[in-house]
Amino acid sequence: MPVPVLNKKEQESLDTLTARYNKLIEPSKIAKMGKKAGELVPEKIKTMAKGVGISISEQQIYSHIMDISGKGFKTIEKQAARFSISEKQIVDKINKNLKT
Repeated sequence: MPVPVLNKKEQESLDTLTARYNKLIEPSKIAKMGKKAGELVPEKIKTMAKGVGISISEQQIYSHIMDISGKGFKTIEKQAARFSISEKQIVDKINKNLKT
């Protein structure tokens, strides 16, 4: 077994990877700001907000999700219609290529 278990290159790689990992797991600036903002909100408002959150029913959440999904699907459908071609256009192009 070698005396140093890791050589210099391996140790540098390990240090670099450790630094990258630590950077990935630390909270982002946005998360830190959100936490600070949450600390600034008075307890009375937090309590009211929790009550409102609890009072939202599953049916309301489902209805809202379906509404958003429907709007998104409508947008996708419009884009697909805009970029698709009809069967007649395909047949016309094939016929045109066969004539030439």
